[in-house]
Parts: sequence; structure tokens; C-alpha cells
Amino acid sequence: MEAVRAWLTILRFGVAQAAVVAGTVLPITTLPRIMQNELGFLAIIAGSLVGIYYAAQLSRLLAGALSDRASRRMPFIVAGLVVSGVSGVLVAYGVTWLANGAAYALPLLIVGYVGVGVGVGTGGTTLFALVATTVSPRRRAPAATIVWFVMIAALAITTVLAGKAMTPFTYERLTSVATTIAIVALIVGTLAVLGIERGGVSVAQSASTEPKPPLSAAFATLLEPGVRNFALFVFISMFAYNMQELVFEAFLGARHGLDAGESTSFSGYHKAAVPLGMLAAAIIGRIFQGTRAALLSLTIGGCLLSASALISLGLSSFGAMPGQLIGSVAALGFGNGLFAGGALASMFAVASSGAGRREGTRMGAFGLAQAVGFGIGMFAGAAQLDVMRTFTSEASAFASVFLLEAAVFVAASILAIRLTRGATQSAAKALPA
Repeated sequence: MEAVRAWLTILRFGVAQAAVVAGTVLPITTLPRIMQNELGFLAIIAGSLVGIYYAAQLSRLLAGALSDRASRRMPFIVAGLVVSGVSGVLVAYGVTWLANGAAYALPLLIVGYVGVGVGVGTGGTTLFALVATTVSPRRRAPAATIVWFVMIAALAITTVLAGKAMTPFTYERLTSVATTIAIVALIVGTLAVLGIERGGVSVAQSASTEPKPPLSAAFATLLEPGVRNFALFVFISMFAYNMQELVFEAFLGARHGLDAGESTSFSGYHKAAVPLGMLAAAIIGRIFQGTRAALLSLTIGGCLLSASALISLGLSSFGAMPGQLIGSVAALGFGNGLFAGGALASMFAVASSGAGRREGTRMGAFGLAQAVGFGIGMFAGAAQLDVMRTFTSEASAFASVFLLEAAVFVAASILAIRLTRGATQSAAKALPA
């Protein structure tokens, strides 16, 4: 019975995480497209607003530190849902007002995107801190996969339903859909985490025995070798993970002659292989009882497989052998999934280790590193392609992006090897003499 309750709790965490990120469906995907296509604004305006969303997640560290001082994390999760929901509605209205030529529309859009970033950062950081303190070590790898699966499935469903509800498109439908998403996400997310802190090891249960860390401890936590090194690993690996985001489909069209539909299908091979990699990470992590060394080893394997696939993709820019392209794309997806599953489970493990109740602070540091690496990596890949096109051939320009991305993944794996050695040494010291 205890095991059933533990797995149901993990499933509820997945539902809650889906609710937290549901507010990004319109601001990050649909609204930038409307600003460019329907309203005729430059892509840099929409891109800058998305960049503001990522920059606002600098708040993750503060949100995590504040939740460490509180007796419960649920209020922070709910607050994040409220802020991201209200801000998502504001962004939808801002685009509507922009279409009507209102002078105040752009400043309100900026406020809205900041709010979405702060809300998602606050809710996501404190939720993951709650996962780290509630889920047992042997279940962390499967937990990472389940949370990710539920989140992706819910996002896909939300996107499809939102698209159908906005067809045919009107700005009134846009604001109505945004409001509906905000309300449903708040209700579902709140119900998902309700009562969890009474059923597992959480901040509330340890509050009586451990002193509340001061806010200054947030900065001291960043200086902990384990936290600093893992945050650096997260930044480097997420930088690599997202470098090809704006380049991949253009590469398929320019170097392999695929039209928009065909390139989308190849992207589908990548996306389909990612869950398989995460599933493998969950199974292997469970077999090895979720030890930090095992989880980091999964992460290393995923990084190196991703690097190998990227090298193959880069070389295919000059000409591909039969099956090379689809094999490379599928291998990249599987490697990305293996890496992501191991890294997320490792994140839970590292956040729950160390002295003091600072799980939220540590998770905030990792979330901050992830958001910054994700945003900068996306920009760097696109910028490198544009720059290299002015100095060399198109084939070499695309190849350079994939080869550099592979090199960054190798660098991330080297850092992960150092982290694995540290985890192994810590485990050895913990053994009784």
C-alpha cells in the first residue's frame, strides 16, 4: 500500500508540473507567431519578449530560498500558478490591444512576460524541491521520467485543445482561451499538491528539528562545491541541448532538400526517441537503486551519445550515406532523453543532499542555470550559423553548429565524470567502518 501511495504521489507531481508550465503554451508558441504573421512585427520583438520570460527566471533562486524558510512549499506552488495564470491572460490581452494600436500594449506585454517567467520559475522550483524531499532515492529516476511524461502529454493536449478553441481565430477567442487555461491550471495544480506535505518527508516535518536558513544562505549555497559544480554542468549541458533548436529544420531543408512537411517528420523522429531515452534512464536508474553515481553515469552516457549523433549530423551536411540522417536524428533523440532523465533525477538527488534545509535554494540555482543555458544556447546556435555563413560555405556553416554542440556535450560529460567521482567518494565515506 505504501508503494502504491508513493507512485500516486509521483503521478500527482507530474500533473502539478504540467499545470505550472501550461501557462507558457500561448505566450511562448502561439503569441509570437501572431505578432509576426498577423500583426507584421519584426521577429526580434517577439524574440525579445520570450527572452524576457527566460530572464525573469532569475527569480528562481529567491523563490527557492524563501520556500526553504517556510513551513510548507504548497503556498509557493499555488502562488506561482496564480502569477503565471494572471500574467498569461495579461499577455493575451496585450496582443489584442497591440492589434488595436494601443500605445500601452507593449509595456503591458513586457510586464506580462516577466510575470509568466516569475510564476513558472516560482512554481517549478518549489515543486521540484518538494519532489526532492518527498521521493525516495530509489524512485528518483522513474519519478523524473513520470513527471516529464505527464508534463509533455498535458502540454500536447493543452496545445491541441487551445488550437481548436481558437479556430477560426479571433482575438476574443484568444483571451477566452488564455483565461480558461489559467483557471483550469490553478484548480488542477492546487488539487494535485493538496495534502502531499502531510504524506511524505517534507519541509514541514523537518521544521521542528532544523533552524530556518537565513536568506543570505542562498548565496552561501551557491558556493557549496557540489551545488556550484552541478549548476555549471546544468548550464553547459542545457546550452548544448538547445543549440540546434533554431537550426535543425533549416538544416534539413537547406542541406537535404526536405520540404516543411518532411522536415517536420524528421523532427518527429527526434521527439519520439526522447521519451524512449528517458524510459531507459528510468529503468536503469531503478535497477541501480537511484544512486547518484548511477544517475550521473546515465547522464554521461546520454551526453556522449548525443555528441556522437551530432558529429554524424554535422558530417552529413557534406553528404549523407543511406540511413545516416534518420539514424543520427533518432540517436540524438535517444541520447537527449537518456541525458535528460539522468540529469533530472540527479538534480533531485543533489538538491536533497548537503547540510540544512536548502533544497529549494539548490533547486533554484539549478533551475536558473537551466533557463540561462537554454536561452543562451538557442541564441548562440542561430548566431553562429549566421556568422559562419558569411565566412564559409553553407555546408560548413551548418556543420560547425553541430560539431560545436557535440564538443559542448563532451565538455558536459567530462564535468559529469568529475561529479560522479565526487558522489562515489561521498558514498564510500558514508559507509560504516
